[in-house]
Amino acid sequence: MPFIHLMLNKNVSQELQQTVASHLLDITSSVLKKNPNHTAIVVDAPITNRSWFIGHSSQLSTMFKLEIYITEGTNSKEEKECWIAAVYQVMCDCLIENISINYIIVTEIPAMDWGYNGETQYARLGLAVK
Repeated sequence: MPFIHLMLNKNVSQELQQTVASHLLDITSSVLKKNPNHTAIVVDAPITNRSWFIGHSSQLSTMFKLEIYITEGTNSKEEKECWIAAVYQVMCDCLIENISINYIIVTEIPAMDWGYNGETQYARLGLAVK
């Protein structure tokens, strides 16, 4: 039940947001073996260009931060590394522009510390004592 949050510093069309989300869903399903029916994706694209800063300088080029939340221990280091590389390539392909700075983060959360539809991942994975 991954949760993916993509934050962009530039306004992009709804069509492009849908295309990116579709690619992210496909990559997450194929590389991390996550159920696409339980994968949520939020694309946070501003209506007007947003100022991002590196050091003291405002950045005018396209930038993004993409974070996925997954249950701790459900993917190998190799799978996560492959997912990050594939996501970066999709973002470069979809945004077309030179992407100067980006962050792709895999956050692993212990199964007891998050849930889906009111049930912890611990319980959903059948680890809870019954």
